[in-house]
Amino acid sequence: MTRSDLPFFKLAEDRLNLGIAAQSIAHGITHVDPTAASTGNDVCADPASRWIEGLRSADGTDTLVHPTLRGHAGMADLVADAVLAG
Repeated sequence: MTRSDLPFFKLAEDRLNLGIAAQSIAHGITHVDPTAASTGNDVCADPASRWIEGLRSADGTDTLVHPTLRGHAGMADLVADAVLAG
C-alpha cells in the first residue's frame, strides 16, 4: 500500500461501515460506530492520543494503517458501553 492507495481504501472502509450499519439496523442489532469517538485521534494526532497508525508508526517502523493499542481500547470501551446500555 502506498499513499496514493489511501483514498481507495478510505472509500472501501466507508462502504463497508455503511453496509455493516445497514445490516445491523435490518436485523435489530445495535451498531457501534467509532467515527465520532475517534475523530481527532486519527493518524495526524499526537502519537500519545492517536487510535490509528499511518504508513509509519510513531517509532518509525513501517506499519501500514493499523489500530494502536489506544484505538483497540477505545473501540472496546464503545462496545462495552453499548452492551451495558442494553
